This record gives sequence, structure tokens and C-alpha cells, in this order.
Amino acid sequence: THTHTHTVNFKGEERELLKNGRGAEIFSGSNFDVQKSHDCEQSANMSCGQNVETNSHHSPLISHSSGITLIALIITIVIMLILAGITINLTLGENGIFQKAKLAKQEYELATIKEKMELELSALELEHNTSGGTVTPIGLRENVIEESTKGTLVYSSDLTRILGVETKLGVILIDAESESELQGGIRIGDTVNYIPDSAIGFDPDYGEEAGTYTGYVTDTQIITQEELVWKILDISDGKVTLTSEYPTTQDLYLGGWAGICNGVYILNDISKDLYSKSGYAIARSIKYEDVQATTFLTDEETVGGICTSQDTTYKNYPSIFAQQKNTIVDGIRGTVLEKSEQTELILKANAMATFTNKIEIEFCTPITEDTEKRDDNSEEPQIEDLLMKNEKYWIATRSIDSSSRSESNMRYSPIVMRSHGGKKKTSPTGIAMFASYPINHMGYAGAGNAKIKPIVEINENVEFNYNNETLKWDLSI
Repeated sequence: THTHTHTVNFKGEERELLKNGRGAEIFSGSNFDVQKSHDCEQSANMSCGQNVETNSHHSPLISHSSGITLIALIITIVIMLILAGITINLTLGENGIFQKAKLAKQEYELATIKEKMELELSALELEHNTSGGTVTPIGLRENVIEESTKGTLVYSSDLTRILGVETKLGVILIDAESESELQGGIRIGDTVNYIPDSAIGFDPDYGEEAGTYTGYVTDTQIITQEELVWKILDISDGKVTLTSEYPTTQDLYLGGWAGICNGVYILNDISKDLYSKSGYAIARSIKYEDVQATTFLTDEETVGGICTSQDTTYKNYPSIFAQQKNTIVDGIRGTVLEKSEQTELILKANAMATFTNKIEIEFCTPITEDTEKRDDNSEEPQIEDLLMKNEKYWIATRSIDSSSRSESNMRYSPIVMRSHGGKKKTSPTGIAMFASYPINHMGYAGAGNAKIKPIVEINENVEFNYNNETLKWDLSI
């Protein structure tokens, strides 16, 4: 093994070159390091390494090779980005492949809905003509179209024609010649210029001692008329049903046996007195059936079940339930009233009754924001927005708290609409989410409180006399 030391001149500096036994020359400089390897035989006649003159411009130790330049790389990247943008636009843009596929799917689904609707309308008309009818009633056509499309029906201003139906997938023309004709039509959610007669405050105890009919003995209540925004809740068989966009700001308190028995009557009377229009329309309170009409629930499906009590200790119940058709007291079913009806007030002293053996009461199925509405397939659903506000309001229907089935705690009450636990639904005030205090069959004297939501059902273009003038309702805003 031989080790040689040579002196190499590199940029004017003297460096030591160490030649190791394998013939590797290692250059070490302040500017860069280079290692050059040789295949050297260990021979006396061969010399490895020699004096080398070099400079910073030409070095025999560095080999030069051709490659891509920076400018060429940038140009390549730009071209690739342009191509990528074109590809993305063709795929994901407004007129891209995905969008066209989505539109094609929507058109197919809309055509399927339309075909189903037309077949059912044809079958309806055939059945009606076979039975001797000449023109299929608009009410029957409404039901078929709503069931088939679950969209928002658009009517002519005189309510004699169904112009078309608006869905999330598009518009289906029915009696209209073009889509532009639908713009002047009327539909659920439209605001109308209904103005009730002016009215003074209403006393729900009718001038009697506080609590005589309401069961609320704390103070005398006076409910006053408020300026409400009116919207179309339903259009059916030539009639328009209006409701206030929001319920009243005032609360009505109902408590004890009297409040349970008289709630339906009082709610309807307040609405009639404060929000009717003489010779034109009579207002009432919203009831369970109004909410049901906005859904696809059948009458059978609105019966949630039966609550039964055979309690041997607590046998009291609100006396009006004995008249109610959905109640059986000691084996005798009521025959006079539906759950949303009441024809006369009941004094507080007569509001409580006692059963001997057993009482059975059908309770209403709760209608929630998850219940399928008739306009759920609409581009802008309105029904849920009109009904499911974050406001607690009374519904003029008697029912029972189906969650309180213990015989000593069967709760009776008018129903309330209210949001609870992130869900909006109808239910008796006996359920904690609907009442400040429960009203139960033991006669607890607490009071449930909620706002009032009036309903106005009216015929389109009905003429009436008002202050010696002949007026006509105008649907325009």
C-alpha cells in the first residue's frame, strides 16, 4: 500500500492531496468539495495523481450534461394547468358532464311524475264521466295532483283553474299555456290584503268573575286585536284559507277543569270577535284538522291510540269529554261533539265529572316538522314555515297527553303547537314541552298559556256590503 502526498494549485491556494491506498483523490476547498476516483493498480511503474492546474471556469473534475431549462419547465406547468382547467370545466362546470347528467336525471324524474299524474287524472275523469258527471270538480283534481307531485299548486285568480304545479325538479303545466302564465297565479304562502273589522278587547270570561270559564283565577284577561300579516295556508275546492304569518303576541291562560272544558269555545270566539269581516268572512282559531289538511295523514292515521283509566282513587275527568265522540265513559260513547267542536260554555262548577268504572279516550297523533307535508317537493315549501314557527300557540282541539298514561295522572287539555328539543309538533299542553303547568284530571289549578293563531276561510271574489259600498276581495298584495 502506497500513500502519496501531492501539492495541487487550486484558485491560488495550496491544498494537500491525500492519496489513499485505493487510489481515491480527495479535494477539499473552501468553495466546493469534489472526489475523483481512479482505478489504480499498486505498481511501482504506475503513478497515480499529478499536478493539475485548474480555475473556477474550466475544471476537468466536473462533467457537463444537457437538461430541461427553468423556462421550459414553467411553460410545461402552465400548459398543464390550462389543460387541467379545461378538463375540470368540461366535467364540473355549469355545462359540464356532471351537470348535464344531473339535469337529465331531473328531467327524467319530472317526466315520470308528470306521466303518473296524467294517468291518474285520466282515470279520475273517466270514472267521473262514467258516473254521469260532465266536468270533474276541481277539488278532486287537486287531491290527485297533490298526491302525485307533492308540489305547490298554482291557481288562476278566480280559483276556477289549476294552472300548474311547482316542484323542486321544475314546473308541470296543467291548465296554463306557458310558464309565464303561472306568475300571475296564486299559491300557498302568498301574502294577501285581508283587513278584518276593527274590534275592541275581548274578555274570555265574558264579564263574569275571573276564572269562571277560563279557569284562570289570578287576574282578568283582556285580549286585544293585533295587526297581523295574512298568508294563504290552503286552497281547496274554490276556497282560500288564510292564517296569520305569526300568532298573536298576547297569551291566553287556561287552567283547571273550566279551562279544559271551554278552551275550544273561547279560542274560536276570540278569533271570531277580533278577526272577522262583516258580511264577508268569519274567523276562528286554528284547529288540529287544519294542520292535518296540510299533510297526507288520513283520518285513521290521526288517531294515535287510546288512553284508558280504571283508577279506583282518582275518577274525575272534564265533563265535556262525555259528549265527545272519541270518548267512552263507563261503556257509553259520546255522540254530540267532535274533538274540535264546542257549542256552549260550561260553568266552572259543572266542569268536573266522575266516572264509575272506566274511561277511554282516543288521543291525536302528534304532527311534527318531520311529518310529510303536501308541499314537501316544492322548490320553496311554505306550509311548515306557516305552521312551525318558534312560537307556542293554542290549537282549538281537545286531546289527551298520550305520554302520561298512569291512571292517577291522565292529562286532558286543548292542544298547543310549540318547538321543543329541536322539534316542532302538536300535542296536548299536558306534555311538559307544551305547558308552563300541567293540567291533569286531578283538577290541578295551574294554567297553560299560549298565543292565538286565527284562521279565515273565504270564497274568492265574494261581493259584500260594507259602509254602503260594494267591495270585492282582491288577492293582490
